[in-house]
Formats: sequence, C-alpha cells, structure tokens
Amino acid sequence: MAQPSRTKRNGKISVHLSEDSMRAALSLIPPMNGGEPFTIFSVLSALERAGVTRGIDHKGLEKVIFQCLNDEKTISAFPAALGRLPKDSVPAHWQLKKRLLGDDETDLTSPKVDYRRKSPFILVKKGEGLARSIPAAPGEPGFNVRGDFLSGGENTVPNYFPGENIIEKNSILYAAVSDSFRAAAGKSIIRETDPGRLRGVLPGRSGGGRRPDRQGRGHGSRGQAPGSQIH
Repeated sequence: MAQPSRTKRNGKISVHLSEDSMRAALSLIPPMNGGEPFTIFSVLSALERAGVTRGIDHKGLEKVIFQCLNDEKTISAFPAALGRLPKDSVPAHWQLKKRLLGDDETDLTSPKVDYRRKSPFILVKKGEGLARSIPAAPGEPGFNVRGDFLSGGENTVPNYFPGENIIEKNSILYAAVSDSFRAAAGKSIIRETDPGRLRGVLPGRSGGGRRPDRQGRGHGSRGQAPGSQIH
C-alpha cells in the first residue's frame, strides 16, 4: 500500500498594512511535517521588511507565535502594530453648566412655538455657579506604524465671556442676580433685555425691573438692569 505523501512545509508569515498605515495585521501558518518554524526574530524581520517600525506589540507577538507553533493553529489578522492618532490642543475657555446650554436658535415670534419646551431662557439663582475655567491643554503628536509623525490641530470649543451681573471667584463664574439667562457661544454672557418683549414667556424674574404702563411704555428707576440673559 502506498504511503500518504508527507510534504514538508515551512512556517509562513504574512503582513498586511492598512491604507492609512495605522494598523499592521499579521497572519501565521504553522509548519508541517518537520518544516522550519518561525521565531520572534523572523516575525520582527518580516514586519521590518513591510515597513513597520513603530507601535509593535512585542508581548502579543510572543503569545500568538507560541499559540501557532504549539497548537498548530493558523493565526489570522493579528494586530501586530497600531499607530496612534494625534491629540488636538485645547485652548483655555469657560465651560458652562449643561442646563444653561439652551436652544439659541428659537424664534420667539413664531406662532407655533411651544414656550414651555422651546423658550431659550433659563432661570438662575443669585450665587449659582454658571461656568468653570478650563485651562489650556497642549496637544500630542501621533504616529503611524511606518514611523511617520502625525501633527494635531486645535480643538475648537465654544467659549463664553463674562458680562454684567457675573462674578468671577476662584475660576468659577457666579450669577450676581436671580434672573433669566440665555447662552450663545462667542458673546458676552449677560446683557439687558426688554421685559415687555419677554412678558408671558418667562416663568418669573427678580424685582427692580421696568413694567409697561398703559401705553405699553416701560418705566422704572434709571441704572437698574431690566433683566439679564446669557446669550
């Protein structure tokens, strides 16, 4: 009876790089019938020939090589090396409380506006913390598995600048009055508003403001803010 063929086959190593060179995938086929096995050095040499120089997972390679040779198991698309994306720098800015970030695009003149849901004005209390100072954070360069450096940019974040009726203490902005506020990036946090225009929209406001007379004109003491809003 003819003996079955026992062809010797050496271990096989293949490396595949992603299009952006941020990932190198390794595939291993174990040797058969006394074929020559691969080692960590031959695998590293294969990675180097493919242009992979950074982000190599040395410990992971040792484990999959042992698994492939000991269990005679084919390893497919193991992430042998990974790049790192750059980290953008962050400029110093004021970060508002989440509840103060209302819908600043609401059209209050629209007849379809549901003021209970769509009003951008939010009532805050005197002494309430409104925003905290976030210091600038430097960015970090990234790299791909070929060793090329990847530069980051600047993370654009909305910024809010303190205006009237705002107190700054220990890197925190506090409300100096109890009133209605509205938030919009890139502008002064507080400005005076016309309570006659907002009447019926706001749930309430602090005293000291102007009230419309019978002819619809406002009156009140000079120098007092009729109201305030974050915008």
